[in-house]
Amino acid sequence: MLWRCNWVKQRRKLINTLSFSSLHTLFSPNPNQISNLSRHRAAPNPPLTHDDVYSRLRESSPDLKTLTFFLHCAKQSNYFHDDRAFDHMFSVVERLTHRHKSINQVIEALILSGCVIKPRVLLLLLEIFWRGHVYDKAIEVYKGMSTFGYVPNTRAMNMMMDVLFKYNHVDRALEVFEGIRVRNFFSFDIALSHLCK
Repeated sequence: MLWRCNWVKQRRKLINTLSFSSLHTLFSPNPNQISNLSRHRAAPNPPLTHDDVYSRLRESSPDLKTLTFFLHCAKQSNYFHDDRAFDHMFSVVERLTHRHKSINQVIEALILSGCVIKPRVLLLLLEIFWRGHVYDKAIEVYKGMSTFGYVPNTRAMNMMMDVLFKYNHVDRALEVFEGIRVRNFFSFDIALSHLCK
């Protein structure tokens, strides 16, 4: 019984190989067709570099387009924005919030431009305002996360705890600290450095 099973498997392999090779020889393109195919085939995108992204961010003229590109780059695997990109994006997002009057309207403009609002988008907006020391807007983004049904992760809660400590809302900051399910080094570092002051 085992011998028959192995023989059936080997027969299938042989048939598949023969059928593939006969199809391959029947439909293989001539050398002229190969050169045409290679010309029409899209080359894979080169990996993103910090310098390329930063220069593209600086060259983008409409602020909404620049923010959309920034968010698009952050979605790419193995790419994380550097400090230059965040520093540049602060002025972009500041102009957008001034023009649209609130974070919610900036998010609506992003949705209208085709950007899908996911937790990563809100986390990046929160980080932009946190790095730019515009804490009232950071709080607005943090509150907006629950509006979209997202639960803030440890990074978002760490930033919010830092903001609340800087506003001297120690009790609220400690509530955020207690609410962090998976605390990391930064959670304790932020809490201890502010409490020591």
